[in-house]
Amino acid sequence: MANRSLSAVLAFMCIHFSLSVFVYPEFILRSTQQAHWEVVLFGSLVELFFMWILLKGLRVFPNQDMIDILSNRGAGWTWLVLVPFGLYLLIAFSNLTRSFAELITIVFLPDTPIWALVFPFISIPLYASLKGMGVILRAGTLVAFICIPVVLLSLLGCIPNFQLHNAAPAWDPSFSFIRRPDTYTGFGTFMGFTLIGLFPAAAPIKTKWFYGAWGVVMLFNLYFVYMPLFIYGQENSTQLPFPVIVSMDTVEIPWLAFDRLTVFYVVASMMFAFLLFAINIHAIAKIGTRVLPRLKLGPMSWAVAAFAFCMAVSLKGWFYIEQSAWLLNPIRFYCLFVLPLSVYWVSRRKKVPA
Repeated sequence: MANRSLSAVLAFMCIHFSLSVFVYPEFILRSTQQAHWEVVLFGSLVELFFMWILLKGLRVFPNQDMIDILSNRGAGWTWLVLVPFGLYLLIAFSNLTRSFAELITIVFLPDTPIWALVFPFISIPLYASLKGMGVILRAGTLVAFICIPVVLLSLLGCIPNFQLHNAAPAWDPSFSFIRRPDTYTGFGTFMGFTLIGLFPAAAPIKTKWFYGAWGVVMLFNLYFVYMPLFIYGQENSTQLPFPVIVSMDTVEIPWLAFDRLTVFYVVASMMFAFLLFAINIHAIAKIGTRVLPRLKLGPMSWAVAAFAFCMAVSLKGWFYIEQSAWLLNPIRFYCLFVLPLSVYWVSRRKKVPA
């Protein structure tokens, strides 16, 4: 049981790493010109609050995930809560798939067609999702033990290039980031906690472990934001596509067999992405079977993958990816508030004696 609980916590961390890799630092660097830690802390505390609410609700329903919890309460819960969440996951999944394909184009394969790069980001997670959540979480444990040390090595290799004075000033008394749209677009990273709701059917939830993992993730998010800031400064870092990746290109390690440290980081990030996408396909397909009960989980998973592939390929470039991320804000915050509160409210109703 402890091993399964650990696999859920490690999957939670891997999900956040896959979401924090690219777009998050870019949005946060644009959201303010000083005290970037305030922005990261603000988003992290919001996530912690709603994660606490979600975990309190899930504790009342052992061995049930949030899709079962809400859909069993009636069609109204399915349509008002789960369908918007599934729609959000589907669009975000398509955007992230194209984002990773764009990254591979820049780092490895500039002449490869986009559809050929998108295909493995769809097909491999689809195969994993068809095996079920238990298999996905066990695979996540392997991914975590292999890739997290690689990510640490990649990140720490940049420290010799840091210029700490680039982070000044370190305090913004006006909290100007609250008025910037980029702050809220960056909240896509903090939506990772919602996927905890899919774990209880496959792994017991150890609440304290998730709080500890949240702290680790927050520290990584701070590093992801400050690494390009320390190296390039505020003005230059806001102009960079994939600022973390570009920052790693400044590192030279003589004893390393590869010319670029970026190779390790990108490969590890791809593994995190495969895990996230497999969970997304499973979640979207399961929600779809609640809306269309005649369809089985397998065919629905294939349909989700096909739609995501078509949508990812149809995006015309990085500008449209960023625009679609911005347009997701209303449904993102709807899900951020409504999903955990709904699970908690249903759990409180269960406690009330008839």
